[in-house]
Amino acid sequence: NKRSISILFENMGFLYKENNRFYNWIHEECENLDLIFRKHWKIGYYWEKYTEKQYVSFVELLIRLFKNFKIPQRMIDNNLYYEDSYDYKGVLSCSNLSKEEVDVNPSFDYNKVLSMLKKRGVELIVD
Repeated sequence: NKRSISILFENMGFLYKENNRFYNWIHEECENLDLIFRKHWKIGYYWEKYTEKQYVSFVELLIRLFKNFKIPQRMIDNNLYYEDSYDYKGVLSCSNLSKEEVDVNPSFDYNKVLSMLKKRGVELIVD
């Protein structure tokens, strides 16, 4: 829609464990066990972590979007459904929009993003 900019973070998302191996919903194996994050949330217990490169790119993109589109420097906290999301002015994830969504997954480190932004001189308010 004309009121939003969508940013997608791609990874394997929810993983299931079978014979001490981890697979996504289309049975692709997550071979790097360092990328496995364990937390019971919504549909599962295992999630693939986001990479450092994704965090760096996201922070760079946020800084540009805040500046170029005058987006308010605020966001809803990690994976909390927000009933009034349509009127929210700031950064949201899909899981803020719907109770069924699992993006971004619970391995996403919002505090890391906040810290990286702060080092770049950008203060982000967390609602």
